[in-house]
This record gives sequence, C-alpha cells and structure tokens, in this order.
Amino acid sequence: MLAMIMLHTALAGCSGAASKPTTVQPDKKQSELDKLMRERMNKVFSTLIFQVFHAEGDLDFAMANKNAAELQDVVTSVRNLPMPPMVTSDEAKQVFFTYNDELKHQAEKFVDAVAHRDRPNMETLLTNIGQTCNQCHHFFRLDIKDAPER
Repeated sequence: MLAMIMLHTALAGCSGAASKPTTVQPDKKQSELDKLMRERMNKVFSTLIFQVFHAEGDLDFAMANKNAAELQDVVTSVRNLPMPPMVTSDEAKQVFFTYNDELKHQAEKFVDAVAHRDRPNMETLLTNIGQTCNQCHHFFRLDIKDAPER
C-alpha cells in the first residue's frame, strides 16, 4: 500500500505539463527496453495470465513458479538497461524508476503467492501488474505496435 501511495505521489508531482516528458520518436533501431519487453516480459506475462485465469483444470504450480521467477528476473533486468529514449528529464527518470520499483514489489509478492499456492492473490497481483504496465505505457505515451486501435 505504501508503494502505491509513493507511486501516486510521484505521479502527482510529475503530472504538470512542464514535468511530463516529451515524446521522443525512437530511431528505427529497437531499444533494449523494447526488446526485453517484447521478447521476455510479454511472453512470460501472457503465459501467466493464461495459466492463472484461463487454464482448464488444476493450476500447474511448478510451471507457475518457473514463470513467476522469470517475471521477477525481467522486472529486475530493467534497471540494468540504458534509459529508454522517451525518458527525457530527471522527473521522468524518477517516475520510470518508481513504476519499475512497483513492478518489482508486485513481482516479489506474486512469487510468494505462487509459493503459497494462493490463487486468488495470484489473480489480484497479475491484474495489478498489468495495470502498472499500462499506467507506465500511458504516462510515457509509448507507441505500442500491434495494439488494438481505439
């Protein structure tokens, strides 16, 4: 809960027009963050969504545990990447890291929920992780390729 308050505080502090980052059109080369998200995060998150919400029968907790560890590793890996091109100010950098910190916290809680075979909490945490991802994408106005048109 404290992390969410910190996240909302960080966002409120950066919500003014002067504080929001300007959208930088990345060059044709895919950023390392984009590559990590497409090749690892999207795959493991989609797999977990299917496993937890849509799989028929009993949940394979051994596989869920493996995928939860991968999710946690991907979130942790973001800190080791170069700053993405759309993060153009110190305030934006702080917001970017706040979102990443929140994802890290949620991923850790998800690993714990899997270990305890707490499926309702797993569902809640996956929903929260998806919302945090969407909020970050929205804040930085990322161009999501292959996204459905509104």
